[in-house]
Amino acid sequence: MSSEVQVTELEQVYRAVHTLYSDSNSIPMSDKQAASSWLNDFQRSVKAWEIADQLLHKKMDLYSCYFGAHTLRTKIQGFFHELPVEAHLSLRDSLLQHIAAISSDTDHIIVTQLCLAVAHLILQASTWADPISNLLGTFGSESSHWWPVIEILTLLPEEVHSRKLHLGENRRHQVISQLESASPNVLNFLRQCLAVSLTPSAPPAVPNELMKVSILKCFASWVTSNPECFCNDRQGEVLRYAVENLRSGKSGQKIHTAATDCICAVIEVVPDIDASSNNNALELQSFQLNLYTSIISFEEAYHYSVAEEDQDKVMNYCRIFTEYGESMIPYMLRSWRDPHYSINIINYILICEGHHDYDVAELTFGFWYRLSEDLYHAHDESLNAVFRSFAQRLVVALYKHCQMEPDHEGPLTPSDEFYEFRRKASELVEDIMFIVNSQQAFQELGQLFMMENSWECKESALFLLYHVARSIDTRDSTVIGPIVEAVLNFTDWRHISLKISAIRFLGGMSAWLAKHPDDVLEKTMNFLVNSLPATECSSTAAAALQNVCQQCADHIAGRYINNLLTIVGQLDTYNVCNDAVVGLLKGVGHVVGTLPRDQLSQIIRQICWAQLHPLNQLCDSDASSTPYQKGTKNDPTFWIDRLAALFRNTSVQNSRDGTMVEHPCKPAICEDVWPVISKVLNKYQADSRVMERVCRCVRYAVRCVGRHSHPFLEPLVMQLVALYSAHHHSCFLYLGSILVDEYGEDSQCVEGLLQMLAAFIPPTFAILNEPSGLRNHPDTVDDFFRLCTRFLQRCPIALLKSDILPTLVTYATQATQLDHREANMSVVKFLFDLVHAGRRHNDLACFAERKSLVRNTIMQHGPNLISMLIHGVIFQLPTYTIGDICELLYEIKELMPKESAMWLENALKQLPEKTPAGTQAATLTQLESFHKQATGARSPKELTRSLKDFCRLYR
Repeated sequence: MSSEVQVTELEQVYRAVHTLYSDSNSIPMSDKQAASSWLNDFQRSVKAWEIADQLLHKKMDLYSCYFGAHTLRTKIQGFFHELPVEAHLSLRDSLLQHIAAISSDTDHIIVTQLCLAVAHLILQASTWADPISNLLGTFGSESSHWWPVIEILTLLPEEVHSRKLHLGENRRHQVISQLESASPNVLNFLRQCLAVSLTPSAPPAVPNELMKVSILKCFASWVTSNPECFCNDRQGEVLRYAVENLRSGKSGQKIHTAATDCICAVIEVVPDIDASSNNNALELQSFQLNLYTSIISFEEAYHYSVAEEDQDKVMNYCRIFTEYGESMIPYMLRSWRDPHYSINIINYILICEGHHDYDVAELTFGFWYRLSEDLYHAHDESLNAVFRSFAQRLVVALYKHCQMEPDHEGPLTPSDEFYEFRRKASELVEDIMFIVNSQQAFQELGQLFMMENSWECKESALFLLYHVARSIDTRDSTVIGPIVEAVLNFTDWRHISLKISAIRFLGGMSAWLAKHPDDVLEKTMNFLVNSLPATECSSTAAAALQNVCQQCADHIAGRYINNLLTIVGQLDTYNVCNDAVVGLLKGVGHVVGTLPRDQLSQIIRQICWAQLHPLNQLCDSDASSTPYQKGTKNDPTFWIDRLAALFRNTSVQNSRDGTMVEHPCKPAICEDVWPVISKVLNKYQADSRVMERVCRCVRYAVRCVGRHSHPFLEPLVMQLVALYSAHHHSCFLYLGSILVDEYGEDSQCVEGLLQMLAAFIPPTFAILNEPSGLRNHPDTVDDFFRLCTRFLQRCPIALLKSDILPTLVTYATQATQLDHREANMSVVKFLFDLVHAGRRHNDLACFAERKSLVRNTIMQHGPNLISMLIHGVIFQLPTYTIGDICELLYEIKELMPKESAMWLENALKQLPEKTPAGTQAATLTQLESFHKQATGARSPKELTRSLKDFCRLYR
């Protein structure tokens, strides 16, 4: 490249950077966007390597230097494969020149980018022999260079596990081994740096606080690389310095936080040191005891920070106590007869729990979650008893923290931070109820509700009572009855939140009410119904009514059905939101499902028509009228959602004495609902939102009556096909899968359903064949292959014999590379069920034919399919897809063991020998080992473990 061209490109970069970062209002936003786009494209070009280096050497201004450093870091991280191996050392030398030029005046952002670039180069460039010794030898003697060197050292243990670098497991292990070997030298270097920074007479090359913070951060980063070296350090200058800062509590915030990170890093590796067989048991015990002694010595500093209202330091101490407690849980659970001394840390955690700020309390939740989970799995009542008093104190603390501010107006909303805290606190209460005595906790909270005077204390008690109620013995009446009565008889609802929590509590008592219907069921129903008209309570009251109706359906059907129907008929005269109505109709569905069949049929038609009449009027209205507003009565989904809720929750026994009888909901659905729904489909066919809700409603209607919905099956399918061809709404595909699920085993319907699938294929493949069609239409991929899977599950022979199957398998093979979670799952599930159809013996009469058809299909597509699966799972797909893909691979292996072994061998031969960084990916021995493990796997889980390990060689 000529010098003139290079200068021109350099000037272009300068102009673009100036345009992007300039604060001048004279530069239009469109110019800034164009500059950003141009610079992004430039960073992906090969010439960016040289230009970025020049920007850093010339040092024209802050922004160009930042862009140069950022570009080099980006190129090394994501495009290192562009450089030939012989250029690695020259890049190293250039970067070290930039590091050497760093001074205390250099912007911290630029230093970070340069240090990241060097760290990534060290990790990827195997040609740089002994890089850490090289760095320390080059810069270790000059304190002016210590800051960037410490930054680079800090990044190495963190970045070695970054999957963005695609190091490959072989190179990663090599680097980790280098880090472990270099640990003593790094520790000595940090001691040296700390000694100088603590010497008052030593002139600091960078601000002293920054140097101390960097040293502590670096120590914390390296602890995980070699725990024994850093934790068993006999001199322990750095660790002792961190402890002293935390014990005094007088240091600046940055140093205090860095010291906290340092201690927490040590805490994290304590179990790892214990698991190692190379350390002396007495030394380990001494270290652990010293660590515990140091941590509990922070109590005074914690209280000082509370008194000084230094919230950041309070949070730091809380974090230390909590993380230490979580790390020591395995020790605490070893014996209930002789508890480990570390159990005392729970008292310090509870001290933090008592802090007035709920943010501090929330920091401790991780400890309690872990403790409750481990105790649950231990299943030892003696161990539970050891921790019971701690858990009881926690409930009391959470009761206090869950109290709202006395001057808070209105109910809490999900957007409130305190709402989220209370949600987490309530989950924690539910988790620990098996440790405490739930009946006792229920009684104590009930007494607090009855005895406390302030509304916020009563509300907090009711709020937690709802969550404790899930664990109580519903057979009990002596403890529970009086508290329920007290809530029902209470009248002083001075705050709306108190009323809302009372409603929610009563709804949570529905299981108890079902066992004691004669006590307070009628009063509870009246209380909840009377709460419906209040706007702020309506949704909660409807949800509570739904719970009560679901649990007490038999009792309500026999005694209160007429009252309930009257309420439903009057709902639109109340000021009740539609979500509340939908919730109540869910409960009504449970109740009417228990009614006699003749009575049920009449009531269902009555309730349905109340929703269908206004919906029918909307369809018959002038098409040119004002568009509907979401959530209002001229929104068709307003009524459709009500119907869906009713059908979804109305469950009726479809047979009498083993003989199929007409479903009582059939007249309502086939004669009343379907004609109106068909009108809605036609009128709002271009509106994807309405179509999704209609399809959901039809889905529940079909599920409700099952095959009794046959009268409208054919017109529904014809309408779906026509509408999908016009608008491509993927919800039509999903509804098609529901129809196949219900009717796929009916021989009279199979041909029509196959025709439906065939009609869906052209418009579906038309949009998937567009550029990036699979990626841009994941919902269509998901719903289409879900539909295909239903055919394999309900009528496999019909699909296996059809002419469309090869096309489906070809598209599915391509779609296995799609990194959309649900879509990928549906595609892999289709392929799995295709192979499984050749192995399942549920229909022995057709098994031989099925197996032959499946083998012929897999023989044709298997080689490409396995190659695509292996390539995708290694290079393109997230780790969470491996399990599903391994189930598919295992199924192919079981069906065709010899052929699949050969196909897998060919797929492995196609893999690249080198990682993008140019290092060895998988050796021949590793390839052979994986092939042996995969072909010899005795379960999908075993294959999954092998494939996960194998993928790491390339990531």
